[in-house]
Amino acid sequence: MQENSNNSVIQQLEEIGLSNHEAALYVEILRNGEASVGILLENVKLHREQAYRALKRMEESGLIRQFEKRKRAYFAVTDPDILIKRVEEKVKVAEAIQPILKGMHQRQPHVVRVGEGVGSFEALFEDVLTVLKKNDEYLILGGQGRGFNQLEGVWPLFEKYTKLFTKRNISLRMIAFEGQDFSEQFAAQPLLEVRELPGAYVGPVATVIFANKVALEVMDPDNISIVSIENKKIADSYRQQFEALWKLAVPVARS
Repeated sequence: MQENSNNSVIQQLEEIGLSNHEAALYVEILRNGEASVGILLENVKLHREQAYRALKRMEESGLIRQFEKRKRAYFAVTDPDILIKRVEEKVKVAEAIQPILKGMHQRQPHVVRVGEGVGSFEALFEDVLTVLKKNDEYLILGGQGRGFNQLEGVWPLFEKYTKLFTKRNISLRMIAFEGQDFSEQFAAQPLLEVRELPGAYVGPVATVIFANKVALEVMDPDNISIVSIENKKIADSYRQQFEALWKLAVPVARS
């Protein structure tokens, strides 16, 4: 009976965004109150590396905390309310997309594509490279600094494609919020220009504008995805908004 109950909770945790490994470990930690890696591996059938990766993700997102006991690493759940906050963040992402989706109700044909995982970023970079001509530019609204660099699997793709962009003299203008570190991106992209707006808000979504396309980069490590929209009116509208904010933003100097 207990096992069925645990399985039900695990399934529900998966529905709100945890991976199967994370959910299983989370339930086991709750069941024990606190648990070492040894206890978790004994009761949750995972390889050691799988368990460590899942525990690290949960610790980084604040779901669990690590502490030392009898010279061993133990884990405990922080506050289950954080799960609600995670869901609320996903709702905010959905709400951020709404203005674009509502703007699609027009006669002009449009194409919407949704891609998931690291491959969706590669498809976006390839699309930019294919669509833009020599000496063109693309725009990013809501860019991230080191948070983007640390997105597993995406940064190497950015480095690869920025070299190709540079060969074709394709430049990038980016608007971000203040307080971020862009030194690595400046080093990788010589044609990058960044301006920042006041405020420390760094959300999981950035808007890429190029040609007649708009793409929403969802940079949640647990939900990497791209929502792309092909529609000239929508792209032009976002481009106008970008240019208005660009005039208000403060240039970020290359270090």
